[in-house]
Amino acid sequence: MKNLYLKNSKDLPSLLDNYPDGEYWVTKETQGYRVSITKPGVKPGCSRDIAISIHYPDGSSKNPTHNSLFSDFKRKVAAEPRTEKAIYKELELVQEGKEPHTKFNQSCGLPTEILLNALKWVWVEEDRNYPAPSKMGRRMSWASYILFHNGNFDVKTPQGEAILSKYEYSDKEIENIRYRSGSRHLR
Repeated sequence: MKNLYLKNSKDLPSLLDNYPDGEYWVTKETQGYRVSITKPGVKPGCSRDIAISIHYPDGSSKNPTHNSLFSDFKRKVAAEPRTEKAIYKELELVQEGKEPHTKFNQSCGLPTEILLNALKWVWVEEDRNYPAPSKMGRRMSWASYILFHNGNFDVKTPQGEAILSKYEYSDKEIENIRYRSGSRHLR
């Protein structure tokens, strides 16, 4: 596998087109964990798809899901509540197309650097497969982190609406988030 260490940016989804198909390490090893991407991915009907894998110290690898990454984030916050704001701030940087810069020393779940890098590439994948302005890209899954951080799982409340409007979701997008959230995706 080749190394492809690209800095995060809002242009990263399209910059990836400049690299040939193949498998790439996109992070250096952190506590025995690494993240890789495979280009093209396997999603039917998405020619720009990439597949993301997290490689574990025991030699196994898994494709992360939104639920697995979100659950890892929630476990970290539950284990060390005082770090929630700092981790969320780093998530926000990644979502905005910037590199995270804080190192965390947490004992539960994935190393935080691996979680952040996996989300970076999941969001790149979403922006490639579901590009704005006609689709939501990374903003769909980002909504769950916003609502969790603000202690507001019900997007039907005025507080939930205010949080989503701050991030400039259209009425159609908010309806889609309402439909998909139904609290079960966000708890």
